[in-house]
This record gives sequence, structure tokens and C-alpha cells, in this order.
Amino acid sequence: MPKRIPKPSRQELKALLDDYTIIKVASRFNVCTSTVQYWMKSYGIKTRGFKGSKNPHSKLTEDQVKTIRLEFMRGITGVELAERYGISSSCVSRIVIRDTWPHVR
Repeated sequence: MPKRIPKPSRQELKALLDDYTIIKVASRFNVCTSTVQYWMKSYGIKTRGFKGSKNPHSKLTEDQVKTIRLEFMRGITGVELAERYGISSSCVSRIVIRDTWPHVR
């Protein structure tokens, strides 16, 4: 029978999610991300709407977004930035015009 992982308290889980992504919280408890999402649902913690690097699907951090915008303004092409950060050039374009990551200044 598999070993049962103790479920964190609502306060503990909410505090962890304020500082870390779902992926990092899952890693801390040695569970999969769907388990963390299950815990969130059971406690009534929103599972959608995570901004920026707190989104478990994010490929970038806020600092990387700032750097992309700055380097684009300095003349580095979107294609070069896309290759450097492992994202598409259309993603770079949306970052630069603030269609995505609008909360990052």
C-alpha cells in the first residue's frame, strides 16, 4: 500500500502558494501537481488566475519578462529573444506590447 502524504493545512497551503508555484509546492510534498490542485479545491482556494511565474505553465519569470522588454528596446529582434528564452516570436511580441504579462513593470 502506498505511503499516505499528510495534507497541509489550508493556511499552510495558501501561504506556500503565495510564494511558490504549484509545481514547487508539489515538489516540496513529493506529490504531483494534480494532488496540490485537489487540495486547493478541497479548501476552496482558487485554482485559476495565477499571474506570471506563479502560473504552473509559465516558461518565464517576471525578471525574464523585464529583460525581454529591455533587450527588445535595445534592438535585439524578437526571433533572437524567442530562441534565447525558448518561446515563440509571437509570444515575445505579446510580451513587448504588454498583451501578456501586463502586471510586470
